Amino acid sequence: MKEYQYSDLTQREQERAQVRKNMRRWVKLREHFDKRPREEKKP
Repeated sequence: MKEYQYSDLTQREQERAQVRKNMRRWVKLREHFDKRPREEKKP
């Protein structure tokens, strides 16, 4: 049981790391899109 919880925790940490990378990418994309006119921006 403990081994399973430990592996699950590491998986969550890995997911968190990937989410952080994705967030950084989204921030860059947002900055790039913010430079464009609002008409071109899609929700």
